[in-house]
Amino acid sequence: MENDELTPLNAHDGDQKDKHLKEIGCGTAACKNVVEYAPEGKLAVLYWSWFAAKAILLVILVILPFIFYTPSEISSLWYTPIMGIVAASLPSGGAPIAGGIVFLPVLTLNGIHASQAVAFSAATQMIGCGVLAPMNWWVAKPGIFIYKVIPVALIFGMMGTFVALLCVPLSARTPPIDVIFQDLFSSMSKLQSTDAIHMLRGAVNATVTDVPEEQMTGGDEGTAMHHHATLMSFLGIMAHGHDPEDNVDLCFAVFCVILSIYVIHGLVHDHLVEQNEEYKYTKNSVVAYAAASFVGGLITGWIGIGIEKVLFVMLTSYDKCNINRACITSISIVGWISTFAFVIHMWLLKDVPVMFWVCGLSGVHIGAMIGPTINKWIGSRNVMIVFVIFLIVDAAYKFYALGKEWTSEV
Repeated sequence: MENDELTPLNAHDGDQKDKHLKEIGCGTAACKNVVEYAPEGKLAVLYWSWFAAKAILLVILVILPFIFYTPSEISSLWYTPIMGIVAASLPSGGAPIAGGIVFLPVLTLNGIHASQAVAFSAATQMIGCGVLAPMNWWVAKPGIFIYKVIPVALIFGMMGTFVALLCVPLSARTPPIDVIFQDLFSSMSKLQSTDAIHMLRGAVNATVTDVPEEQMTGGDEGTAMHHHATLMSFLGIMAHGHDPEDNVDLCFAVFCVILSIYVIHGLVHDHLVEQNEEYKYTKNSVVAYAAASFVGGLITGWIGIGIEKVLFVMLTSYDKCNINRACITSISIVGWISTFAFVIHMWLLKDVPVMFWVCGLSGVHIGAMIGPTINKWIGSRNVMIVFVIFLIVDAAYKFYALGKEWTSEV
């Protein structure tokens, strides 16, 4: 077993290790845990196998867009790989937040609907936070994960995400309950035509103008369709309200403010740096983490991120766990929750901007690879400072844009 231990790079004894850590701006006990490790013995095979797999995967992801899209289409999305690098380097570098904190504002600035940006976040975090980042850390340091909290967080986080996406969505996406109404009304009225189904779909979003007028008024079938469409329009308005895309932006901005306050408090008081207690698996803790994970799953379903921060706060304040163990565990969980959300977005809601996703994956892969190195160079504290600045700017812009839009409507 001695050969399977992890040996820090450039540190052959305790004194050299401390000197090396101070040279790279990483002198705290918590920061020492994220220094890059070189495996020996049996782990070396896994380490270098994963290294080779990452190199092959990078080549595939770079080539992939050119297989499906034209050079002109790819060139119009030149910013997506850069966005992916920045977004993926944050969680893989030790910041307790998923890449959606970057994706949503950047994509909405480029004309993508907020609901599609959330879907993009789920699709991308599935790869970056769900596969690449946890594998990078697991190969280097398997013990960094808090394994006991993962099952509870996944089960209740998925439940929260399911409710957020399909039962109480913030955006204008059509809820699947619409399908139930369609089938019910189709059976009652014996309306099996494609046009009727299309009309009922449009009615959920209060847009029945695409249906020919004669179908709205012609005969008993047309009358029945008209009443059903009116009911569905009412349900759609009640479910989504006025300009529902703003709900996602507003929720995202509020989340950024709360998150920045918490991180600033931690930076000022430095109360998280030295703590290193173990997760306490008790009945009370299971209930607490189940509730927190459900709430985090709701937030993640609505804005693409959230459960990782909720779990990070729980692990570092409720159980006083090491901040880096809490961060990596939380980031991995949001990646796995995003996999569940991606399935819903892709096959039920059908709102994933696939071309953006395919073009940005190479950047996500690069960001996941360089994140730990960035953390090692500038230190965890400086990573968090940059992160807070980004949060404040992002929240300020969102509130400004929403205020300007609402003022113009008045």
